[in-house]
Amino acid sequence: MVKSKSMSEKKLIREKLNWYRGIILSSTTDIEICLGLRIRRYFFPKSNRKASILGWELIEPLRFNAKIALYEKIPDFKKAKRFSKVKKALRDVQYLRNAMAHWHLDEKGSTEKDIKIYKFSPWKTLTLNDKLLEEFIENEKFLLNTLGWGTIAKQKYG
Repeated sequence: MVKSKSMSEKKLIREKLNWYRGIILSSTTDIEICLGLRIRRYFFPKSNRKASILGWELIEPLRFNAKIALYEKIPDFKKAKRFSKVKKALRDVQYLRNAMAHWHLDEKGSTEKDIKIYKFSPWKTLTLNDKLLEEFIENEKFLLNTLGWGTIAKQKYG
């Protein structure tokens, strides 16, 4: 016989999911802004009117996926020693960001330590826990440092 969760257990699970979502979505926003600036600085290393127009009118409105795709096409970035690691980290962050924004809570399958979320088409599940968050934070620190926002990484994580 499967014991159903109490209201307080359900509340804890939802609070933990919200906590994960907050950290991941907020951090992904920092990464996306940093990526946009890195791309803008590739074309205009110094800030000026043209750089601002490129940044605010052309790069900033792009979706995260389009910014990553643009980054992946720039020859100088492709030649960089860390390119494949940056590309993988960006795609991993994007995947987790999309899961946080669009997937549903599996209340029955979740515990306070392992929050399970899912999507329908195609069917996929993901378990949010401390290990996954640690991996995400490592990707975030790596990306912020590599893309030029090391100061922000230090402010956030010391």
